[in-house]
Amino acid sequence: MISDGVKELMRMSLYKVKKALSR
Repeated sequence: MISDGVKELMRMSLYKVKKALSR
């Protein structure tokens, strides 16, 4: 099982990548 902490970190990373790609 993936801990919530790790899950949140992955989500934040994805969000950052998406934002960078959007630019």
